[in-house]
Amino acid sequence: MDQNRSRLERAEGYLSDYEKQQAIVEKYEHNPFLKGKMLFSKSIKQEYEDAVAARDRYKFYMEKNGL
Repeated sequence: MDQNRSRLERAEGYLSDYEKQQAIVEKYEHNPFLKGKMLFSKSIKQEYEDAVAARDRYKFYMEKNGL
């Protein structure tokens, strides 16, 4: 019972972080101004790439935990 609870608590944290990163990714993907800005600004592009990598990592963690 305790193992399931801790697994679910971890998964809840992963889901929360996944949603935060997904929101950042969507902000860039749905805003043409920010998409264009990524072409010229290394910091903006890096922020987007970091958000995509983090989102994918949290998705992997959730799948690893069976969610």
